[in-house]
Amino acid sequence: MGVAFLTTVTAKDVNGNTVTTNSVTVATLTGSGSAQFDSDGNSVFGDNTKVLSNGIFTISTRDNVAETMTLTASSAGGKTGTSSSITVNKGNQTITFPPIPTQKTTSRLGLSATADSGLPVSFALGSGPALLAGGTNLVFTGPGVVTVIASQAGDSNWNAATPKTNSFAVVLMAGIFFY
Repeated sequence: MGVAFLTTVTAKDVNGNTVTTNSVTVATLTGSGSAQFDSDGNSVFGDNTKVLSNGIFTISTRDNVAETMTLTASSAGGKTGTSSSITVNKGNQTITFPPIPTQKTTSRLGLSATADSGLPVSFALGSGPALLAGGTNLVFTGPGVVTVIASQAGDSNWNAATPKTNSFAVVLMAGIFFY
């Protein structure tokens, strides 16, 4: 995976003027670091050539790490150009934490949530009659409302996700009586 962003390449003539006419020039992009390109917009990265239109094209770019890089465009005719430094920032991530239905005091609940970055999600007990065991298992200590918080702190390539909170009721189990 990686952090995707758009890169716009603008062709300039030898005097530094932007080319504004259609061109059959095909530019090939290369990047420092781990940059990859998707020239046809099909979300398959690795194809890095595209025809200029009115001297400009935009190409989807992905980098696997947050870093500063430069892009170089070149044509078969030997023309080249290099960008100034481009900073690839950390990507944003979101957590999916489905609602939890009402639980019984005798239940045990395994918590599950995902971050779209693929990084592991952590859980914390916000409040209520429960204990968090093993980082992902809830054991209830009585009836009431339990609040659980899912979080993902991020890493060198991903920003911390906004925590997600789930609150749900814990009820007494109806008694069974034998006479």
